[in-house]
Amino acid sequence: MRTSHQKTANTSSAETALHPLTKPEVSASSSITASIQFIKVDGLNIAYKAIGQGKPIILLARFRGTLNDWDPAFVDAVAKSYRVILFDAPGVGRSAGVVSTSVTKWADQAVQFTHALGIEHAMYLGWSMGGAAAQIIAINHPESVDKLLLFAIIGCTRSVGLVEFLRAPQPTGCGAFCFEALQGLCQAGGVG
Repeated sequence: MRTSHQKTANTSSAETALHPLTKPEVSASSSITASIQFIKVDGLNIAYKAIGQGKPIILLARFRGTLNDWDPAFVDAVAKSYRVILFDAPGVGRSAGVVSTSVTKWADQAVQFTHALGIEHAMYLGWSMGGAAAQIIAINHPESVDKLLLFAIIGCTRSVGLVEFLRAPQPTGCGAFCFEALQGLCQAGGVG
């Protein structure tokens, strides 16, 4: 995995030699005033913000959600106790690349991003489809997860209706993304 940091408008060349999360000015006290930074992950410029101090918590947004979709009051409240890291997934918002149609790839990209920041394990908070990615991270990369926090997520139950849905012909478009996420979660859980 190749990573590098791009200089933001308010950093000097001497500061860019430091790891971005070790510089006090990088972690702002408010999500509104935090500057957007970029890190190169597998050749793609990924946009992110870091707010607060403490143990890292990576916020995984909804499908095609940007780092600015999170409620600033919520982010700032969490940042009083943790280092909150918001990012745009590849192909979303200010990040380069193409939006993945695979929740497993999306989860892997989130772990690569986290590791590129020098964070080997963190708390992951997933919202909606970000919750599906967080569950896949916990299944496929348990060594990277301190805690998993999920809200407004898709998931898998052992209902006959869902199993029948998973055995039906695969849908296309956004439905295919949701289908793949549900199928992966259910197979990991022994359903279907």
